[in-house]
Amino acid sequence: MKKLVIAFLLIPLLSFTFSDRDTYDFVGKWEVENEYGILYFTFEKDGYFSFEDNRRFYNGKGFEVDGNKVTMQYSVDSKKNPMYFDLVLINHGKNEEKTFLGIAEFVDKNILRINVGLLPNERPTNFSDPRTMHLKRIE
Repeated sequence: MKKLVIAFLLIPLLSFTFSDRDTYDFVGKWEVENEYGILYFTFEKDGYFSFEDNRRFYNGKGFEVDGNKVTMQYSVDSKKNPMYFDLVLINHGKNEEKTFLGIAEFVDKNILRINVGLLPNERPTNFSDPRTMHLKRIE
């Protein structure tokens, strides 16, 4: 009986520990400051993301580039370590899709560290790269 009670106490504790990083949620508005100023990223529940700088707002569900509709989506694979964090830009007018591969990790619930490759299909392997951004959740 004593072993059964210990098992009931340990199982929830162990499952929380191993799935802890899955409990963090990307959804929300995040900011980061770099040499260009303050940038904002908004990650939606439906997989779209928007981007805003001091000049313009880019709605991930559709904005225009040279007369063509462009959408932006993101995906996360939290089973990888570090998590895979990929950005997909789709130019619907040209029927082109570019995927930028990245990695992400939560420093805590409201601080997200990401590093995204500059070229399509180039996934960074660590966060020591100067391109690594530390995003702070603001909403």
